[in-house]
Amino acid sequence: MNEIDRLGGLGEQIGGLERDMGDATAVTATFAAELRGMRGTLGDTARDLSNLERGFSGGLKRAFDGLVFDGMKLSDALGSVARAMVNTTYNAALKPVTDHFGGLLADGVNSLVTGMLPFKDGAPFSQGRVMPFAMGGVVSGPMAF
Repeated sequence: MNEIDRLGGLGEQIGGLERDMGDATAVTATFAAELRGMRGTLGDTARDLSNLERGFSGGLKRAFDGLVFDGMKLSDALGSVARAMVNTTYNAALKPVTDHFGGLLADGVNSLVTGMLPFKDGAPFSQGRVMPFAMGGVVSGPMAF
């Protein structure tokens, strides 16, 4: 009887282990989804930092070129670098806003034009298929050529 009791306890332990494994699987799936989201966000951040780096580098290059080749004063060169940094930062901060409003405007114009036109897929189309529209004259229907 003692052996049977231990086997019954083993079955309960296996059931608990299965529940725990199911919970661990759910947590792992959620964690993997969060990692995918972070990977996308980090990619966007890296791209934005690359744009900032290009803007800052261009400003520094223009300042050094001005100092070395054009005889620019150091104060003017430093002012040029500062302006380049401000302009680059401003453009980076404003880009998401302008992209969003540009997308809204494009969607609005698309909806307006689509609503004004009487057909979705073009005049000779109905439900995505070519429909005959010629009546009489030289062509009275679809012609193979």
